[in-house]
Amino acid sequence: MNPDLLNFSASIFDLDGTLADSNTVWEKLDRLILDKYGVSADDAFITELAAMTYCEAAEAMRKKGIPISEEDFTEIGRAHV
Repeated sequence: MNPDLLNFSASIFDLDGTLADSNTVWEKLDRLILDKYGVSADDAFITELAAMTYCEAAEAMRKKGIPISEEDFTEIGRAHV
């Protein structure tokens, strides 16, 4: 291994899509949660959910009749991301 690759003083962690497109990960997670509750959704709703925080996505799902709390959404998300 090149020793120059080990000589760094900072790193960048990107999970919001700024540097790398991570929407597919969030879309898969949202579909997984919807499937768990037996709910199907169109691509537009999935795209909207992928841009939301866990709390916002849980609220949007509750408006669709899915009984999920922010805590449950966060727990499922952390287990699969």
